[in-house]
Amino acid sequence: ARTNAECISTPKNVKVIPFVERHKLKWEPINVNVQWNETKQKYDKHLQKGYEYDFKPSSKDFVNLDDATLRSRQSFLDWYEHIAIHTGDVCHIDVDNLNMTFELHSQVEEWKTRWPYYLSASKKLPHFFVKFDEPFKNDRMGKTKYEGIEILSGQWGWCPKTADIINADKEIPVLRKSDFIDVPYHRPKPIEDANKEINKKPLIYSEVKIKDMLGIEFKLKSRWIYQWSVRS
Repeated sequence: ARTNAECISTPKNVKVIPFVERHKLKWEPINVNVQWNETKQKYDKHLQKGYEYDFKPSSKDFVNLDDATLRSRQSFLDWYEHIAIHTGDVCHIDVDNLNMTFELHSQVEEWKTRWPYYLSASKKLPHFFVKFDEPFKNDRMGKTKYEGIEILSGQWGWCPKTADIINADKEIPVLRKSDFIDVPYHRPKPIEDANKEINKKPLIYSEVKIKDMLGIEFKLKSRWIYQWSVRS
C-alpha cells in the first residue's frame, strides 16, 4: 500500500510554482525553520527574516505589496526552500488530522480523486486548492464540519518550493460554503432598559428651577405631616 508521502510522477502532476503561475495566484519565497519537536512528536515551523531583507514577511504582503515588489522577491527563489501562497479567490482546505475516523478518511480520499492538492511538508496530508460560492469574513476558519480540517482564506499557505501539485490537470472546484461551515449561532441582542440609559446622564442642576425643587420638598413634607397627624 502506498503512503501519503508517495507521489506517482505523471503528466497530471506538476511542480507548485508553474501551477500557481498558471492560475495567477500570488506567491513569495519565505524562510522557514523546520525542527522536530520530540516532546510534541511533531515538526515545528517558525517563520524567519528574509535573506534579502531584514524583517519577516507577512500574509498581508499580498495585499499591501505591488506586483513589482513581489516579482523582485521571487527572483531570490534560489535562496529559499519554501514559498507562501496567497489564499484570496482560491482558498486552501487544510487537512491536519492524523487520526481521522474511517468516514472522514474516506471523504478525504474521495476529494483526492477530484481536486488539485499538494502534500504538507511534515505530516504529508493534503492541502486542496478550492473556491467557494460565498466569501469568508475571517482570514482563517479554525473549524469546519470536519474535525481537524480548516479553511485558509485571505491568509497564506506554506509549502516546499519543490512540492508536487497532484491532479494539476483538474479544474479548481467551486464549493458550497454551507457544506463546510455551519451557520453560526448569534445570541439575540437583549432589549436595552431605557431607564439605564436615562440614569447614565448626569443631572444638570442649572436646568432645574430652585423654586420647583423647593416646591417638591414642601409638598413631600406637608404630606408626611398630614399623614402623621391622622395616625396620631
